[in-house]
Amino acid sequence: MELEKYTASLQDKSKNTIRTYVSNYSRMRKHFDKDIVDVPNEELLEHIDAQTSSNTKNGFLTMCIQVKRMNGMNITDLIDYREINR
Repeated sequence: MELEKYTASLQDKSKNTIRTYVSNYSRMRKHFDKDIVDVPNEELLEHIDAQTSSNTKNGFLTMCIQVKRMNGMNITDLIDYREINR
């Protein structure tokens, strides 16, 4: 359900962008074995920080922010992490 809602929110993006966002979502969803909205931000940030590629980190972080924002969740610490690690 969460993935369908997320992809519906991306309809104004290009096909390649949607594919990338869905891929990032699927990889994170597989790692945690539950919806992104149900994973505490601290755990998301730990997993994101453990990635070696800065592109992967940025992609995961962007997707998490979008999903959490879409569901009205607190994203302050995710935004702070992005600002610190630019």
